[in-house]
Amino acid sequence: MDRSRDPVMRKSDWNAWAAGSRDVEVKRLEQELAESRARKIRARHEAAQTRDRFELLLEASRRFTRTLSDRRRQQQTSRQYLVVQHAIDGVLAEADSIEDAARGVLKTLGENLGWQVAALWVPSGETLRCIEVWHRPDVAPEGFAEACRRTSFMRGEGLPGRAWAENRPVWTGDPPRDERFVEETISSKRRLRGALAFRITGGGEPRGVIELLGSNVLHSDNELLYTAGLIGGRLGQFANRRRDEERLRLATEAGRVGLLDWDVLADERRGTGAMAEIYGYPPGECYPSSYEEFLERVHPDDRGRVRST
Repeated sequence: MDRSRDPVMRKSDWNAWAAGSRDVEVKRLEQELAESRARKIRARHEAAQTRDRFELLLEASRRFTRTLSDRRRQQQTSRQYLVVQHAIDGVLAEADSIEDAARGVLKTLGENLGWQVAALWVPSGETLRCIEVWHRPDVAPEGFAEACRRTSFMRGEGLPGRAWAENRPVWTGDPPRDERFVEETISSKRRLRGALAFRITGGGEPRGVIELLGSNVLHSDNELLYTAGLIGGRLGQFANRRRDEERLRLATEAGRVGLLDWDVLADERRGTGAMAEIYGYPPGECYPSSYEEFLERVHPDDRGRVRST
């Protein structure tokens, strides 16, 4: 009896074992599939993190490059502003008055700082009048300089008048709209959109206003405004110095007072005509060639005091 049932039992046992093995294999495959999916998700996550880190590094590199470029541009601009100041000092050294220096100063500002038009306005009573205009050859139409000289501004009127009234540099990004810029002339044809005006101040007194016009919209630039203030101060000091020198010249001529400026180390001598007359030199003749020759021209009673000074 048992022997006749053994094959059936063995088959049943086999089927049970096969079913159990199949379940185990399915579970193993499912686990491997789950692990594969997990690895894939981790790989995607790691790839996303790597991409994010790369983006951060790339953005940091871009910021560094922009910062470096901005710093180089700022250094270049600072050097340019210094060059302008030195150039203006050179113009003033050879000039006798603001009017004499005006053309060179305006040209220096325009050519070195990229402006298309530059004008100098000076006070005349309660108004500002233009005494000098510089512009690039291809910018202003014929008769523009004369139009500027015919124009006047009250205090607070127009850009020059605002700089005069507010005692500070004034800038704007709007096209000029005063009577100099009528339709189809410089403002519309050349698209002058940026303007800056700053005062020339010496001893607290306004000596004039410089107006600069350009084709670029002007944004607030602290270094440019600071440079404009320095230039305005230097021009004001120059105007005061020339005014004082002229007053001294008139006073010495009226009082027949002689002045001698002698740099002994550099052997440079400058004197007035009255000084030459006092010491017995013909007009236009050179002053003493040596200190001893100078002492010979001094009265004997005064030589001791001259030597001690």
